[in-house]
Order: sequence, then structure tokens, then C-alpha cells
Amino acid sequence: MVGLLLRYIAAADGRITEDEIQYATGVLRVLESDLSASVFMRQFRSTSSGRAEAEAAALALMGQRPDLALWVFQAVTYLANSDGRVTPKEEERLADVAGWLSLS
Repeated sequence: MVGLLLRYIAAADGRITEDEIQYATGVLRVLESDLSASVFMRQFRSTSSGRAEAEAAALALMGQRPDLALWVFQAVTYLANSDGRVTPKEEERLADVAGWLSLS
């Protein structure tokens, strides 16, 4: 679920950098200590980054772990800022995630 939200933000500008993948891997390792980085990196690039999938992931997360909402939002916000600027598309997607996580 968190991986889909990270992917939704990372794909906002049409490309995913190695730094974004490494950051996402680190975020997910906090939640799942046995995460295989090499498997995740391959899957991250091919995972859907569609709005419907991201929204479903956020809603599922809220249903299972509402305590993670702020932490996840901070993680996706940091990812969007990782290259030093947030694009308009990233801002739009961050607003989506905030709404889905009931933070807006």
C-alpha cells in the first residue's frame, strides 16, 4: 500500500530516478525489515502509478493502520522534494494523497 503511494508520487513527472527508488526502499524497510531491495527496485518501476490504484491503497491503509497516515504523507512529501523542487503535478498528487489519508 505504501509502495503504491510512493510510486504515485515518484511517477508524477514521468520518470523515476535511482535516488527515488532508494528512498522508497528505505521507507518500506522501516515497515518491512525483510524487504529485498533488488526485487523491490525491479517491481517499483513496473508497478502501476494510476490514481485509482493509489487511492485504493491509501483507503486500505487508513482501514488497517490509520496511525500511519501522517508518517506516510511525510514520506511521500520528502520523496517529491528529493530533487530540490516540487513540480505542479507532484503538488497535485500530494494533495490527492493528503485527501485520501484525511489530512487535508
